[in-house]
Amino acid sequence: MKILKRIFITITLLSFFLVAVLFGMGYVSYKDATSKLAVVDVRDTLIEYIDNYTYFEDISDYLIEATIATEDHRFYDRYGIDFIALSRAFIKNILTMSIQEGGSTITQQLTQNVYYDYHLDIANKMAEYYLLYDFENNYTKDEILEMYLNIIYYGDGYTGIYDATTGYFNKLPSELSLFEASLLAGIPNAPSAYQLSTGLDLALKRQGHVLKRMETVGYISEEEKEETIALQEAFKIDYRTSE
Repeated sequence: MKILKRIFITITLLSFFLVAVLFGMGYVSYKDATSKLAVVDVRDTLIEYIDNYTYFEDISDYLIEATIATEDHRFYDRYGIDFIALSRAFIKNILTMSIQEGGSTITQQLTQNVYYDYHLDIANKMAEYYLLYDFENNYTKDEILEMYLNIIYYGDGYTGIYDATTGYFNKLPSELSLFEASLLAGIPNAPSAYQLSTGLDLALKRQGHVLKRMETVGYISEEEKEETIALQEAFKIDYRTSE
């Protein structure tokens, strides 16, 4: 029993040491990144440099809801890390012995895009947690979601919601229907697979998932979901005819 106790204590101490090292690496990466662009300056910088930056109030409610339902349904209710999603992702990754899920919130995805362009090593991934709290201490949830929608990639060369809505549908972000919003909201998960020019069938299948998530969290009814899905075949024909 004494040997087992010593092994347990040793493993516990090593685990704490490893976590401390990882967070230390993350802090160094965080300080380096924010020394070049302070978190408090991010939104002003995006507004200055992104053509047609779109403010929160000028974005369709359907797109806001579709994005939240799909990417981070506890976004408005949670501060900081989503421990539920992180735990679920950890268990799934252990069971599959692969990286199937990351547990990243919308805020974390925003920090990845702004500071690391999704090129994450272990230090940058740990820095993400410092950045997460920095963003949520300096911006409202609406502002965080606004920034996210303005820099996320929607495939086919469209970065940001303005380019995506005008490019795909010739509409402003405020004018999106439920069908258009739910279709767009599914693309950032895998833009190369879901972009409409080459992955229309997959995008429509993904749209079904988005609509189901919207129904599950209470944004739309089952009837609205079914009515929207029923529009897919007509859209497919019209889209391919117009190419």
